Amino acid sequence: MTPADTLLLKATDTLTSDSLAADSVGGDTIPSMVFLNPAPLHSSTTHQPQLAINSWISLTLLLLLAAACIRFRGNPKFITNLFRELTDVRERENAFDDTVRETSFMTLLNIICAASIAVILYITATPEAPDIRAALLCLCASSAYCLFMPPIYWSIGDIFSDRLHAGMWVRGFLASQALLGIGLFPVALVALFYPEAGSIILPLSFLLLLCAKILFISKGFRIFFTKYSSWVTFLYYLCSIEIVPLILTYSLSRFLILNCL
Repeated sequence: MTPADTLLLKATDTLTSDSLAADSVGGDTIPSMVFLNPAPLHSSTTHQPQLAINSWISLTLLLLLAAACIRFRGNPKFITNLFRELTDVRERENAFDDTVRETSFMTLLNIICAASIAVILYITATPEAPDIRAALLCLCASSAYCLFMPPIYWSIGDIFSDRLHAGMWVRGFLASQALLGIGLFPVALVALFYPEAGSIILPLSFLLLLCAKILFISKGFRIFFTKYSSWVTFLYYLCSIEIVPLILTYSLSRFLILNCL
């Protein structure tokens, strides 16, 4: 074999190995990747953030407080009159001769009370549902309690006594709600921005409600119950008029939230 034949053989072997390598590489199939849309992790409907909802609610509370302060105008006599209406049972000829400012001040405080109760119900009854509709439903429940209770007290007072004492009883209830609103207002603000403090908010709210109810119930007892036999009637009244409506208000808020949201 001549040297030229040897060089030709080596070149042929090299080209053959290169061709085989290229064929082996080209023959392998590269696995393809298929991208699928991931499953949605949350609902596509937009939700308002908790902070935004609480900001709107707190703004409403502060506007109500500002309106009450405008009517108050640094007159401590208004607060003194509230305590007198809640505790005094003496018959006075001018018992209902309040000025427009005093009446509007008491009305605004009653509205603040209803709003504060609604906020506490909203935070404690629906901690997992930061929805403005839940707050509005709680406001409907608390407003129903504050609106329907005065006519009930008036009817009972008019039946078992006279219109003068019935009016005194209703004024006592409105005064108790007004003072309760003053106490519950800061609690409602704390509940809005620190809902994790529910272990403190609920007992404190219940304590303020209990104090207002004790003062109001004692006034009703001194007005209407003058005999020992009245204790039985008093117990019926205590259960049916003071305890049941509060339970119904909380149950109504839960029912509206669970069935309307």
